[in-house]
Amino acid sequence: MIGARARGNVVTISAVSRIPSAFQGRAEYTDLATLDRAFYLLQPGDRRPPESRYPEPVSIPLRNTYFGLRHGESEANVAGLIASDPATARAGFGLSDRGRSQVQATAVLQRAALGGAVVVTSDFARARQSAELAAQVLELSPPRVDTRLRERWFGELEGEPSTRYDEVWALDRDDPAHSEFGVEAAKAVVARLLSLLRDLEAELEGATVLLVSHGDPLQLLATALAGRPPSAHRELEPWQPAELRRLEGALP
Repeated sequence: MIGARARGNVVTISAVSRIPSAFQGRAEYTDLATLDRAFYLLQPGDRRPPESRYPEPVSIPLRNTYFGLRHGESEANVAGLIASDPATARAGFGLSDRGRSQVQATAVLQRAALGGAVVVTSDFARARQSAELAAQVLELSPPRVDTRLRERWFGELEGEPSTRYDEVWALDRDDPAHSEFGVEAAKAVVARLLSLLRDLEAELEGATVLLVSHGDPLQLLATALAGRPPSAHRELEPWQPAELRRLEGALP
């Protein structure tokens, strides 16, 4: 016979002589899935693969409608530089004149979709200015600021030519947890963005939410909501300055 006893989060199995000698003794398992796999091994009459007993993780449908707006063309874009340091980007590297026009044009074109939207923005100047312009054109309440929408931190590449993004993205494809050059891992960016969405889902229902952010964060968020791994984020069409897209899918 087989006995099981729980102690805290650990389940202890006691096995006696009726089972094959290879499985006799005591074994500890830290979760019920592993416990069931042990019973599977000890019960030769059930030949289903253990994994077939466990469904895929369930995604959670979104209660709100989300749109992602990348900031308009910024001074950093014009200069072709990476600007990801909060110490400088919260006040500097704001929108160019062209960037302002881009955001205003997008807001006018998307007025019907964004009516009554709650606007949440990165605290970086280029995103914050974009959010304020959009809210003004659309006659919305002032934007909320949330640092979880910040640009991805690019570490040692700060101030380098923006062509060096390609080096990071190539590494992302192989390992979304990498921090080469001291960059913020793609997986970490996804985690903070999903944290924000979970908070908004808990607070709001049936709302339209406009998230104003940056290229990499928006690419990574859209990838996650589509149920794909962070390593696939560059497979999406690159998000252009002042481009608006609906964020569809479910919370993983």
